[in-house]
Amino acid sequence: IDVAVLGDRHSTTQVSPTVWYPGAPEVTHRRELDAGNVLVVDVEPGGPPQVETVRTGRWRFVNERRHLGTGDDVERLAQWLHGQPAKERTAVWLSLHGTLSLRDSAQLESVLAEAGAVFALVTRWARHTDLHVLPDDTDADRLGLTGFAAETLDLLRAPVTAGVRVASDGEHGPHLDDPPVSESLPQVECDGADPDIAQAALGLLYRLAGGAR
Repeated sequence: IDVAVLGDRHSTTQVSPTVWYPGAPEVTHRRELDAGNVLVVDVEPGGPPQVETVRTGRWRFVNERRHLGTGDDVERLAQWLHGQPAKERTAVWLSLHGTLSLRDSAQLESVLAEAGAVFALVTRWARHTDLHVLPDDTDADRLGLTGFAAETLDLLRAPVTAGVRVASDGEHGPHLDDPPVSESLPQVECDGADPDIAQAALGLLYRLAGGAR
């Protein structure tokens, strides 16, 4: 046998000079390392095969991991997305970690919404995402809420803060790059509140109050 070209592996792989997997001619999964190629093989009697990898795939599946802690981090993510080529044939799975303020979270949602309109896919990879939204005093001052709305903000901040603490103290330990959770936030009684629901409600309150403008 001068050369063996095998199937059942979607990434182009050289096992030895005479044994190859060409892989799939188009990317099919985000975990593939080098899909989207074909092999051009020239065989000369008595000599090693000459194997050339030729790109045929037009699609890109991209995994991007980011730590987000400030609006600057969100802006850098936006710039990275903007710089990606062939957006209409690019699918992006984001693994996001960290803690954002309400304002920065609203900025992130805007960035992802804009990217979703031009990319084939932009989505958060849920299994690899651990991103929390924690309002700070600047958020509250910016909204200028009073009365019932201000009480609601304080009411929702407590379970969200508790949820961030639980996540930080979990089995994987805190993220060393995360900003510390503020100890000065009001501890309003909100027994049984789901932190994820409270976090979503905070985002809605922020948008309704005009904080995202």
